[in-house]
Amino acid sequence: MVKLQKHKAYTYTTESGEDIEHYKHTVTIPDDVVRELGWQTGVELRPEVKDSALVLRAVFDDKVTDTEEPRLLDTLRRITEEKQKARQRAGGR
Repeated sequence: MVKLQKHKAYTYTTESGEDIEHYKHTVTIPDDVVRELGWQTGVELRPEVKDSALVLRAVFDDKVTDTEEPRLLDTLRRITEEKQKARQRAGGR
């Protein structure tokens, strides 16, 4: 399972003295998904919202991968389904 996490990035003070906090959101992508996609640590990912889903596309040499299928989401869905089946076989929830 992948979980969205929120982290405080920084706080700055406006001219009027108001403190404004800024946050980053992170998602940890499982190792097997990264390997299946052929990504390496440090690869630039371009986010896109498509049909209410987050699609991440790797950018290589300023060219976004042209795969039309949201491969990451498909892979994550498959892994989730496999884990659910394994839990059911083991008598879990």
